[in-house]
Amino acid sequence: MAEDCPRCGVTDTEVVATSPVEDVWTLYRCDRCEFVWRDTEDREELTPHFDASDEELANADAVPPVEYPED
Repeated sequence: MAEDCPRCGVTDTEVVATSPVEDVWTLYRCDRCEFVWRDTEDREELTPHFDASDEELANADAVPPVEYPED
């Protein structure tokens, strides 16, 4: 079962890999913004750093860059 994308929120995601040990993690990819994540990652930590609005995605020359917070 696919999850909604933590970056853009759409449900058009697909499973691209699963852990070698059964039921440990699943790797997903968003068909819209190309974001990739594991289901074991803390979504509350991911979202503020990687989210992208409809406007940002529509006006992007390429997939939106990853921006890391300053410590």
